Amino acid sequence: MKQRGLILACVLSFFHCLSIKAQSNINADCINAIPLCSNPSFTFNSTSGVGNVSDIPANSNVSNPSTNPASNNSGCLLSGELKPQWLIITVGNAGFLEFVFGASNSPHPQVGFYDWALWPYSPTTCSAIQNNQLAPLRCNWNASSSGGTGIASGSNIPVGGNSGNYEPPLAVLPCQQYIICISNYSGVNTLVSFQSLGSASLSCNPNCLSVNNPSICAGQSATIVAAASGALANLNYSLQPGGLTSPSPTFIVNPMTNTNYTVLASGINTQSAVVTQSAISSVMVGIQPTIAPTLTQATCVNTLTAFQMN
Repeated sequence: MKQRGLILACVLSFFHCLSIKAQSNINADCINAIPLCSNPSFTFNSTSGVGNVSDIPANSNVSNPSTNPASNNSGCLLSGELKPQWLIITVGNAGFLEFVFGASNSPHPQVGFYDWALWPYSPTTCSAIQNNQLAPLRCNWNASSSGGTGIASGSNIPVGGNSGNYEPPLAVLPCQQYIICISNYSGVNTLVSFQSLGSASLSCNPNCLSVNNPSICAGQSATIVAAASGALANLNYSLQPGGLTSPSPTFIVNPMTNTNYTVLASGINTQSAVVTQSAISSVMVGIQPTIAPTLTQATCVNTLTAFQMN
């Protein structure tokens, strides 16, 4: 840590001598974060700046705390966002999230300090970070400029890795999303390899559609409500059987018997591709009770009658 300034100067001088042409990062701002699912690497550029917006202002003690929220390592982006990359990951199946940037044995190993922070992602995340309202779940101010950095259990830290560069695994659920700001502190021009290590898988197109399973009496209407996630835009819904379509996730059906309905949700994902998700709603229909009254008379001379309801 004490030699960061010297190492930074050496790295910058090295790349200056190579006369590498600088490029602008297209995802140097939170709102332009790119999905990191099937991509095995991304690019650091030495002169990209902080983008059009300073997403992590100075003195952001909530969104960018100086104390690590998950370990005894140094925390978080202590120099702010320097030539950053903003990345989004989406969970495919539940488990523990573990990953590494620039492992020593990867095609593009770490060649500088890659400090980073990770927050839960939603449409309001970028605004919340900028306004110092959202705390990171994991972050790391690198202890070493080599050996990779990320989230990993002790047994999953890659060969040559420094434990000070790694944070503990994070338990995650399907379709949860997280955004990462990884800072190019050393100002290098390089590709950075990314690898998923944990039991939780990452997905470009997870099926994140959920629906309710209503129960009704015969002759009544059932309301099917769908809920889509996974950051799909311009959503449209359809229902089968019935052939109904709607921009709304709510459908009214009137089955007379138990019926399974397939709800489809189509929208545009973060890669600008059309994605269709599906889920099955099982509507249970209860039989209406049968009312069969019988007429009784106490005696042959008693005109008072009574009804017995079955």
